[in-house]
Amino acid sequence: MGGDVPESSAPYADYNIASDGCDENGVEIGIGFPRQLAQDTLYLAFAELYPGNESSSRMAASVSMKSNDCNNLGLSPQTDCMGLNTDRDPPVGFDGSALLVNSSRNRTVPARFLMGEEFTNPIRYAPGVSGCPTVVYY
Repeated sequence: MGGDVPESSAPYADYNIASDGCDENGVEIGIGFPRQLAQDTLYLAFAELYPGNESSSRMAASVSMKSNDCNNLGLSPQTDCMGLNTDRDPPVGFDGSALLVNSSRNRTVPARFLMGEEFTNPIRYAPGVSGCPTVVYY
């Protein structure tokens, strides 16, 4: 995991996959203190994984708001204590989540994608595509 998200926003790798279905595996990056992010600023964050048994897999991308329950436990935001309280409602005017890339679009990984607000399609950087090197390092 890496990127240029400020440390003050408490970025963390959300690797707790206990609630993922058997046919899926979520790769998530969380922001513990989103109010520490500057408005109208582009931040980049990435997660890099070791290859599995399949040559490729379909992917989807979304964003969602989670409750910060780590504070209740006296902990810093991290994978095991964010989003535990499902009774908390998002602030007025927000629905709590947004789908960026639907799995029915058949985007596959391994590849790198750049998706931003108001993009109609993600930009795909895969080996040999869009100037991405043909060698993928693991």
